[in-house]
Amino acid sequence: MRRAETMDLHLSPVTDIKVIEGKGIQGVCEGRTVLVGSARLAAGLGITLSADAGTELQARSAPPFVVIDGKPAGIVFLLFLKPM
Repeated sequence: MRRAETMDLHLSPVTDIKVIEGKGIQGVCEGRTVLVGSARLAAGLGITLSADAGTELQARSAPPFVVIDGKPAGIVFLLFLKPM
């Protein structure tokens, strides 16, 4: 968050945040329902992910998916860096 602020990026507020234990998180941003979580979460909600997403999962540890208004919107890849 601090880094985004130093880059002068606009961050929209998120409301109605709900943790879906062991699967992900849900909230509302700019009037749209946003889910970030596991493929298991998406499948449990009846959301079909693309075949390309499965290929990405095999190549990496399971990254969280982003679903906006019930439609797949992306995959988040995280990189953890040691503090300098």
